[in-house]
Amino acid sequence: MITAISIISFFCLFLLFVKYEWGVGIYILIFFLVPFYYLYLGGFKIGENLLSLILLLLLFVWALNREGISSTGFSLLTPFLFLFFIQALFIPFHITEMPLSEQFKVFRIDIMRLFLPFAIISIVDYDKRNASIFTYSMYLAIAIASLYGIFLILIPGQNPYIDAINPVLEYDIRDQEKVLEEGIRVFGYISSVYPHVTEYGYFLVFSSVFLLYQFKRDTSIIPKVLFGLVLINVVVCGSRSVLMAEGIVLFVYLCYNRQFRVLITAAVLVVVLWLFIKHFMPEYLLFLNSIGDESIVLGSSVGMRMGQFQGCFNALKDHPVFGFGYGWTGWYRSTIGRHPTMLSFESCLIQILCNNGIMGLLVWGIMVVLVFKIVSKHFEDNTELKRTISILLVAYFSYTFFTGDYDTFNAMIIFYALIIANEMGYQDEDVQEETEGDADSEDIILVSLNQEE
Repeated sequence: MITAISIISFFCLFLLFVKYEWGVGIYILIFFLVPFYYLYLGGFKIGENLLSLILLLLLFVWALNREGISSTGFSLLTPFLFLFFIQALFIPFHITEMPLSEQFKVFRIDIMRLFLPFAIISIVDYDKRNASIFTYSMYLAIAIASLYGIFLILIPGQNPYIDAINPVLEYDIRDQEKVLEEGIRVFGYISSVYPHVTEYGYFLVFSSVFLLYQFKRDTSIIPKVLFGLVLINVVVCGSRSVLMAEGIVLFVYLCYNRQFRVLITAAVLVVVLWLFIKHFMPEYLLFLNSIGDESIVLGSSVGMRMGQFQGCFNALKDHPVFGFGYGWTGWYRSTIGRHPTMLSFESCLIQILCNNGIMGLLVWGIMVVLVFKIVSKHFEDNTELKRTISILLVAYFSYTFFTGDYDTFNAMIIFYALIIANEMGYQDEDVQEETEGDADSEDIILVSLNQEE
């Protein structure tokens, strides 16, 4: 498996220099299917920082023989740049709580991780036909991850893929499990191509949003089949946060599209499914009941979550305005371990408050508003796209509110860029159809005039 990853990494790097847009498409596959942020090249690697710089520099080289890079990509990513730079302005207030070098390191990583979504949007902005490259890259990534997740049902407790690549991971999976997991799950715990079900969970939820958006863009059976596979994984992966977030996403989607009959039918099916589970799948029922029972799964019940929130507010008494530092929660987990009361900071609300206090909440709120303003500016009459972006944000907050953000925001921005790029390509198809229609009309008029003559 490590050899296969090395070959794909070499191929990706080669294409980045030779056929940049295809190289980015391959890297999207690697990003979602290989759980580390670098290219592994048979014994050595191109780290995340260098890889991000290569993506950006080669984008400029790629644009030299074309029309250059427009401001569209930069503009559409402005809300996230605003979020990162404003939070960076709070760093001087955190000198005593977290090393400055660590804060600037997290800030640098956040900025450099925007290079991939910037490349995706910029490539499609130049040539709308490139959108299909990224769309089918995501189709393939979703298919592989979903099918492998279903395969793991047959071998509970094992993950051959992760075991095979464990030697080249930058962290020990067991240590990661100690950080993210509060106790032994009583059902499922299927993480597919990811070391932990928490990471696989956000991939499933964001993939659902992407595929729901594709329903009206791609009339083939592909997005529907993939959506069915994703739903199966949502049910069996063993994460209650995924179930909850997926339910919220589907509820908002159906309400947006006024599909109230489908919503009622789905509610009836849930009741029927609940009765079936109650009588024939007691282990799954135990898994669902653990949401409110501390004795079943330690740290994951409603009561334990409330205890973490209480611990957050107690800790912030002396730092309510600016919090503890840029990326403090991640730094604390990696250097100290679990917090005495907030454990692994399993909520985006806890993380935002601890990192940047009340000012952090304000900046995040402004960021959300800016996302809608920027998207509305570039796609003024596109209600469908604006709804999809709002569902994507709902997916992010509904999932991370109960789980925490473990690189989830970074993945969401990439899905944001993919949806935007796909919409650009779709609009180009509409323009072409209208142009062809106008040309046909002109031909008909000319023929009619010739006949009259």
